[in-house]
Amino acid sequence: MRNYMSGRAVVLGLLLFAAALAVVALLGRPRISLRVQAPEEEPALAVLPFRNLSGEPELEIVSSDITAAVAEAVALTGRASIVPREKTLGFELDRKGIEDAARSLGADYVIAGSLDENGGRIEVDAYLFRAGPNSALWVDRLSWEPSERSAIASDLAARIRESILSVQ
Repeated sequence: MRNYMSGRAVVLGLLLFAAALAVVALLGRPRISLRVQAPEEEPALAVLPFRNLSGEPELEIVSSDITAAVAEAVALTGRASIVPREKTLGFELDRKGIEDAARSLGADYVIAGSLDENGGRIEVDAYLFRAGPNSALWVDRLSWEPSERSAIASDLAARIRESILSVQ
C-alpha cells in the first residue's frame, strides 16, 4: 500500500508542476533570452619583421623601426587587432613563411617587407597578404635618400595606414 501511495504522490507532483508551467505560459510572463549576440570580431593582423637585405648594421635599426611603426599605425586604424610583436619574431618573408606565420599566429592578414640599398638609395618593399596561398593584396616599393633614413619608418607607416583606411 505504501508503494502505491508514493507512486500516486509522484504523479500528483508531476501534474501540479505541469499545471504550474501551463499557468505561467498562459499568463504570458516575459521571456528571458539567453542568446548573446557576438560582436563582429576584428581581423587579426601580424606585422612580420622587415628584413634587412643589405647586410648593413645601420639598416637593422631602420628595419626594426619600420616594423614597430607599421604595427602601431595599423593598430591606430581600429580595423584590425595586431598580433604582438614578440610572437612574430623568426618568421620570414617568403611564401612558406607567410603561410606559416598566418597559420601559427592565427592571423587573417600579414604585413611583411624588406629593405635594401640600391644605387645609393634605400628601397623598401612592403606587402599585405591575406592568409592563404597566392594571397598578396597590396604591394608597394618606396625609395629614400640615405639622408632621409630617419623618416623611412614614419613615411611607410603613414602610407600603409592610409591604404588600410581607404578600404571600405
